[in-house]
Amino acid sequence: MLQELKARPLVLLLGGLLFGLGSPGVSWIFGAIAVLAYCFKRAWIGTLCLGVFSAGFLVIWHTTPAIVSPGSFHEKIILQSFPDFLKGDSLYRFVTVNEPKRTGILKTSEGQPLSPFSLLEVEGTVNPGKQGNIHPTSMTVISSVPILDFLVQSQRNAIERTNEMYGKEDGSWVTALTFNFPTDLSHDEKADLRFNGTYHLVSASGMHVWVIALLLHFLLVQTGVPRHWQLPIVFVLLLAYCAFTGFHPATLRAALMWLIGSAAYLFRRSPDGLSALCLSALIWLFFVPSDAANAGFQLSYIVSGCLLLWFERRRREESSNEFRTSIEAAVVATVASEPLSAWWFGRIIFIGPISNLLIEIPSSIVMILGFLGLIPGVGILCVWVAKPLIWWMKTATQWTAAFPSIQLRMHTLPPWLYATYYCLILVLLLGRQANFGDPFKKE
Repeated sequence: MLQELKARPLVLLLGGLLFGLGSPGVSWIFGAIAVLAYCFKRAWIGTLCLGVFSAGFLVIWHTTPAIVSPGSFHEKIILQSFPDFLKGDSLYRFVTVNEPKRTGILKTSEGQPLSPFSLLEVEGTVNPGKQGNIHPTSMTVISSVPILDFLVQSQRNAIERTNEMYGKEDGSWVTALTFNFPTDLSHDEKADLRFNGTYHLVSASGMHVWVIALLLHFLLVQTGVPRHWQLPIVFVLLLAYCAFTGFHPATLRAALMWLIGSAAYLFRRSPDGLSALCLSALIWLFFVPSDAANAGFQLSYIVSGCLLLWFERRRREESSNEFRTSIEAAVVATVASEPLSAWWFGRIIFIGPISNLLIEIPSSIVMILGFLGLIPGVGILCVWVAKPLIWWMKTATQWTAAFPSIQLRMHTLPPWLYATYYCLILVLLLGRQANFGDPFKKE
């Protein structure tokens, strides 16, 4: 196992970087150790220490602006995000134009949706709180980016058209699955999805990207598209999907994982999923190092990594039964995610593997039908096919949400206990016999 880690410098670099982001004050010491390790030809130790050393520079480079102070506010701001939706309000992250720069959340309840990089003059009141929420009394758009305005308006139009075809109740499920727009779901429906461990299906998650990428790859192979054209086509279409759904971090991370993992053949290497996963995490943390302490980032990469290691190490003689594979995936994902869910959300859900098996496939089909329904002439057919699936998802969600779960106080157990747990999982997974070739050997 140790030899396998030594042969994968990206894994060591990421491990060192994550440790350094948690303890940036000692990063310079590890820089000196890295130099000594390389001098004494201990490259794996040097790579690990180099990751810790690099974390110190990232922390200094990415300084976070202060939050706007409570009280009256009248300044020019630049929006930094697509709209998120909460209880009928549209939420936008922003940064002020004037120095010193400050950040906050702009909350609007009516009018045309706004797009990222729009320059606004806002007057209003900043509410007391951690995020600096502003409810504007007056707002003027000074400038915007036309293509981004078009994307935001297209998303809004698609949501309205979907609600017209399916009706408000069923349409809320389709828009949640297709456009990452769960606002229209009722409070009880959201609660049920949280209690049965499937809320990720209707929020901005990597599951949507993986389903679309797999479907695109299958269609391109079946239609005989040359291999060297498949990756660019999938890249463009995934970029379009991420743009259409608002460039949520979870969808961007999943798209990055897929593209890096699929690009091995360009360098004539055997696929190495673990190194590809670590490279995508390193690229993401280079731009957003603060996400190392983000629940979405941790769940995305830990669950993906555990699933990847589990299925790469299945023995050749094991039969590839699809039902068994689905059960294994649900169990592995639960084992990987529940401790983190307990830490971040204060809940351990036992019914999660069963509820995911019951809902995940129908939800993927409804998501695809939601997109196809926007094509003129096929919308009514998609509605007929999707209606029974939506009924099944509602029924399964209500049934599984009734099962008991354990409620915990968040952040009670020490972080080192979680680190020990995931280190043990890594040891167990790496200790199994792998079913892939040497990733550093040319094909």
